[in-house]
Amino acid sequence: MKKTNNDEASDEQLAHLYQGLHQVCSAIVNSTSEDELFPRICEAVVNSGLFRLAWIGMVEDSTDQVRIVAQFGAGSEYLDSLSISTNPGSKFSRGPTGTAIREGRAVWCQDFQSDPTTEPWHERGMRFGWRSSAALPLFRDGRAVGTLTLYAHTTNAFTEQAQKLLLATARDVDQALKLFSIEILKDKALEDLKNSFKRLHRSWLQTVEMTMAITDARDPYTSGHERRVAEIAVAIANEMGLDTGTIEGIRVSGYLHDLGKIGVPAEILTRPGRLSEPEFELVKTHSERGYKILKEVDFPWPVAEVAYQHHERLDGSGYPRGLKGDEILLEARIMAVADVVESMASHRPYRAGLGIERALTEIERGRGTAYAPTVADTCMALFREKGFRIPD
Repeated sequence: MKKTNNDEASDEQLAHLYQGLHQVCSAIVNSTSEDELFPRICEAVVNSGLFRLAWIGMVEDSTDQVRIVAQFGAGSEYLDSLSISTNPGSKFSRGPTGTAIREGRAVWCQDFQSDPTTEPWHERGMRFGWRSSAALPLFRDGRAVGTLTLYAHTTNAFTEQAQKLLLATARDVDQALKLFSIEILKDKALEDLKNSFKRLHRSWLQTVEMTMAITDARDPYTSGHERRVAEIAVAIANEMGLDTGTIEGIRVSGYLHDLGKIGVPAEILTRPGRLSEPEFELVKTHSERGYKILKEVDFPWPVAEVAYQHHERLDGSGYPRGLKGDEILLEARIMAVADVVESMASHRPYRAGLGIERALTEIERGRGTAYAPTVADTCMALFREKGFRIPD
């Protein structure tokens, strides 16, 4: 049967509509949020040529009012101060938009001016020439949360074919909203996890600092030693260009490297004079004692091994295991240099502080034998060339 002119016009309109809705699909693919997607949908639908105005409304969480979040097309002034509700008791909830959200179904209003459900907006709609209207519900997590609402200048604008195309498009938008919700939930979960980690990290650092305070209380003559060693070690590590995670581990290792001293009698630690050989041997056990305590803690860094190794020396002359060269962790090699510098430069019960230059001379003397060359060079340059000072 030969098509009439009206049939051909209808086919042409459907072709334009199909092209416009294809642009909606493209917008879905290329959008990362509702704020990006919604204006693109409205523009694509209107550009199809079948509709004059398109807008998307979402139900506000705390009310039953529909808030316009995107719009495009001629006659957008119609939306100014437009009141639409989802409250069944309100006359502003009985039109296409309110019904679509409340009942979760598409509403096709083929004659806007005679349809009783649009009566509150008849006079307003006539000024803009609305003859047809439709509202397609948008779903998130199985619940209608908004609509895509359309207006045309002809009655019966929503043919069966047009309805099928629009419903298919609405389902695609629903999938996009679902994905956005997942992303939002994922981002929130990630943010919650980060905040939880920060709280845990703060609590954990407070525990580390409390442990340092206990060590300081047992050995008041070297109070603050662990903190100062940590700061020197961190400064060396920064100069060496180590990554942030490793540097954080070095800081914590510095705070705890002498933890084993809690197993050494306080009268030995605080004695204002040189120790006997047996007493010094007892002090030397603090490296292993610290290791045995710290190895029970699941640190993300080798904190226990650094405590164990910080008195080892590159040539094997250190204690307690006589490790050599690469057997000693880089973190422990850095801690060894920082520990010697702080100990020599600061006051001790049995002598006055020797000063930073005497400490650096010792590092220079032991470079390549007792101390790792790169660490020694970095430390000396840090103090002599860059003006670093041991923190108070």
